[in-house]
Amino acid sequence: MRSWSCLAALALSLFFANPAFADKSFVDDNLASNVVRFPATLRKEAGGLIQRPPARLVADGLAALSHGDARRALDLFGAAIALDEKNAASWLGYARAAFATEPRDDGERYTLRNRALTAAYGAYQHVATPAEEAKALAVLGEVSADLQQWRPALKAYRASLERSENADVRKSYEDLRKERGFRIIDYKVDSDADQPRACFDFSDPLQGGKVDFAPFVAVSGNANPAITVEQAELCVEGLKHGERYAIVLREGLPSAVDEPLLKSADYEIYVRDRSPQVRFSGKNYVLPRVGQEGIPLFSINATKINVTISRIGDRSLLPTVRSEDFLSQISSYRAGQISDEEGAKVWSGSMDAKPIANTEVTTAFPVLDAVGKLEPGIYVMSASPDGAAADDDSSRATQWFVVSDFGLTAFSGSDGVHVSVKSLASAAPLAGVELRLIAKNNEVLDTKLTDANGYAHFEAGLARGTGGLRPSLVVASDRKSDYAFLDLLPAGFDLTDRGVTGRLVRTALDAFLFTERGVYRSGETVFLTALLRDANAQLVQGLPLTIIIRRPDGIEYKRIKLDDQGLGGRSLMLPLLSDAQQGTWRIEAYADPKSDSIGDTSFLVEDYVPQKLEVNLAPSEHVLEAGQPARVGVDARFLYGAPGANLDLSGNVTIEPLEGSLPGLEGYTVGLEDEPFQGQSKPIEEGTTTDAKGHADVVVAVEDVAAPRPLEAKITLTVGETGGRSLDRTVTLPIRPSHALIGVMKLFKDDELTDNSLAKFAVIAVDAHGKRVAQTHSSWTLSEVHKSFQWYRRDGAWQFEPLTTTRKVADGQLNVGTDAPGTLEVPVKYGSYRLDMHSADGATQTAISFYAGWGGATTADTPDTLELTLDKHDYDSGNMAKLHFSTKFAGTATVAVVNEGVHALKTVDVHAGANDIEMPVDASWGAGAYMLALVHRPLDTAAKRLPGRALGVAWFGIDRGAHTLGVELAPPEKVRPRGQLDIPVKLT
Repeated sequence: MRSWSCLAALALSLFFANPAFADKSFVDDNLASNVVRFPATLRKEAGGLIQRPPARLVADGLAALSHGDARRALDLFGAAIALDEKNAASWLGYARAAFATEPRDDGERYTLRNRALTAAYGAYQHVATPAEEAKALAVLGEVSADLQQWRPALKAYRASLERSENADVRKSYEDLRKERGFRIIDYKVDSDADQPRACFDFSDPLQGGKVDFAPFVAVSGNANPAITVEQAELCVEGLKHGERYAIVLREGLPSAVDEPLLKSADYEIYVRDRSPQVRFSGKNYVLPRVGQEGIPLFSINATKINVTISRIGDRSLLPTVRSEDFLSQISSYRAGQISDEEGAKVWSGSMDAKPIANTEVTTAFPVLDAVGKLEPGIYVMSASPDGAAADDDSSRATQWFVVSDFGLTAFSGSDGVHVSVKSLASAAPLAGVELRLIAKNNEVLDTKLTDANGYAHFEAGLARGTGGLRPSLVVASDRKSDYAFLDLLPAGFDLTDRGVTGRLVRTALDAFLFTERGVYRSGETVFLTALLRDANAQLVQGLPLTIIIRRPDGIEYKRIKLDDQGLGGRSLMLPLLSDAQQGTWRIEAYADPKSDSIGDTSFLVEDYVPQKLEVNLAPSEHVLEAGQPARVGVDARFLYGAPGANLDLSGNVTIEPLEGSLPGLEGYTVGLEDEPFQGQSKPIEEGTTTDAKGHADVVVAVEDVAAPRPLEAKITLTVGETGGRSLDRTVTLPIRPSHALIGVMKLFKDDELTDNSLAKFAVIAVDAHGKRVAQTHSSWTLSEVHKSFQWYRRDGAWQFEPLTTTRKVADGQLNVGTDAPGTLEVPVKYGSYRLDMHSADGATQTAISFYAGWGGATTADTPDTLELTLDKHDYDSGNMAKLHFSTKFAGTATVAVVNEGVHALKTVDVHAGANDIEMPVDASWGAGAYMLALVHRPLDTAAKRLPGRALGVAWFGIDRGAHTLGVELAPPEKVRPRGQLDIPVKLT
């Protein structure tokens, strides 16, 4: 291994303790931490040497080192550091001695080298002049290089040369940089991608931010190559299959480590044709029986595709669904196991494909023609291009499937499992379908037939099963040829995005626990109140509760039985020990300690200091100009009335993207929302204190930061009390950019656009001060955004990454005036779009994204959002609840009233547009419930549109007046301290 030796050329000066070394610009937190701890270790090792004066130890250490006795010198310098850890000469001598000592084994070598690093950094911290810093850093660089820590070595060498030029250090640095500095370490050609590219891997990350790498990359036949950069990888995009390219990465290409590329690198590459590939569309496994031309197979450069289909029978369905194989790609060995042991092979053969060179083509495999009558169970299809080796799993694709017209929906609640079956082809309810409820242990719990509404109900007792008897699957069959199943174990739909909130609903008993406050000190008393109610919020009398209190470490602190003290309520005084464990304590209530808890709460134990201050912030300007400092007035006052005089102020300012709109641009999008921006945070200079009146004026420097969209300054000021407690207050100020802006407003709702509709926008222009200005010849571009997945093989396995591409569909120019916003109308079809607006000089740009068509952001696993409203928030029992919703299609809606159970179900036909449905309100539904509407869209073969669904919910209260108590408090106007406070309470 090459050695970069520079120690011999460095004279070791005799440095003694500095009164206070200045701040150092070369920082290594790990080494700094080691320097702090190292003297204590050396004191334990010093032995009798610690009796000598430090200066004598350093002189003897230098003599021993010059005579080649490095191990003796190591002991002497170590004792000198133990006696005086500010002596720079001791640290530097120890570093040299540790590096020069011949290790006895690999373990000692590692120890000595790491001690040399620590000592060299300690010397750097304690020296006083740049020349002395350079010597210490040079030693640090040489030891780092010996440990093959190339980047720290280069940093240390460079820092040494910045402080003092030295020929030997320069040579060591340049030699190391040539061999281990910023360089290209590998390249690869991604030929199997739809858009091939050549990617170059570097030893260190490339320079971040908006850097134009085009001047540093040359591609034959392409004057303006497309270049993408991510971390330490640079890719040349836009290459073509079957072409040769000469690519040059030029000297000077910038890195994130302040080292440009030392010399240019030339590459001759060939982009070969894509290898034969086959894949399926994804993990969807239910194929509509009607209107389905076949299972789509996507192939590249394959003339023939080999296909094998196996079936796993109905009785093996549950273990298959629970296995890791289900919906995953399987190996040829696993496929053989399924065919020979767990299922049966039902078809194998090949089908012709019509390849287009290097282009993915779709071929429909006629599964019904190949297999014939479909039997109950699940099918698994494996496909591979003809000519692929039998054990080449990287060429094998897998599709699990059932072919069915059944669309299954299940509701699980305290009253059992409710199942609805609709036709995927027509969205109509299907009567007479056999439904089997299967437990986790594969036992059939019950069998039901759907009624005329396609509905069946499995009783509550079956739904309460645990362990192996827990409901796991619903299997549907018409006892002829149609078959489907629904897995009950995965989490249900997350409806929090549709307004479903609140605490966990208990099934039979519900204990509401609360303490009189949330934070306590050790030794104080916690006052707990518990109310016991049933599932309908009716009081439960005479039933004792077991209260278990747990410490923050989970250990049970106390268990108490509380009898009913009237109307289902009870209270408890819980004294805490003087040394009670700090942290979050939990209180749980049990009707049966051997069962689950029926209620819980928590409280915090801390040695807190109560807040004594009130602090208000008043900025002088509510909008900052770019680069303008913020002036914030601070008023501090103690809660007992006195001004917060002579209190220290500190804080920080964070620059981050603006939430909301700039003043005067409400509702308008400004800048590039999809461009990333890394927030910046800096401390506010300390030294400011409040005056005698508790007031202070703080000037906060706010940097002018370049960003693709407007920013805001979040200023947090901390006021420190005399007792050590501090109080934070924050004010957020928008920052107006120092350049002109274009604002674009959508004049439509997110779900309003349909196919072949007009998207309307309002456009304004403002100057750097926010004043409306005219702007002529503003250019606009409307692009259609396609989001897809690029499949590729890595390490012998199929993987994919999301790929976003755009296609320009329209452009033009727009004149914007000052009196009224400019108006832009663009025709759109279904799809995702982005509108880009540019000023005439190209200096100002705004982009806004939108979707045409309903439910564009959804996936097959999540229903579209249905906007559902009720005519009232609360109803009296016996009244009619009127729900309203609008759909973009005709179909069938299932309307349900749900809370902890399903109380009512109604199936109705709906038409495209507004729909109104009435449901009678029943008192048995409890204090409130959700009205839920699930709309099913049928299969549209002509439009090649698959079945779909949309779901909306709305909460309503029932007989709220009968369950509501009015509370009136009549506290006295004045309260005297250290006395009893009586507050009359009146319930109405």
